Amino acid sequence: MRAQQSVACNASHPVEARLSCWLSHARDPWDGATLPITQELLVRLIEVQRNAMSIVAHALQQAGIISYSRDRIEIMNDQAPQETACECYGTVKARREQLLGEAR
Repeated sequence: MRAQQSVACNASHPVEARLSCWLSHARDPWDGATLPITQELLVRLIEVQRNAMSIVAHALQQAGIISYSRDRIEIMNDQAPQETACECYGTVKARREQLLGEAR
């Protein structure tokens, strides 16, 4: 299901919403807000051109949502990525919780 949701998300939503969605999912299981990830990996995961990722990451940094530097992203405001994420974040999170709830 996650793969199908990812394909649909990448085809339907703007880069900022997809990046916010990804950041929200990546942040969920961690206690800290610093994610060790390169821009190149984000480009591959979100399926965008590098210059588009740079523009969006810079805009999120200017808005105080993230601090972005080489090989790491620090989420400065835990709620902000969830607020700017597309609806795919809620859909996948609900399904994950449903599956994990059944596994417990």
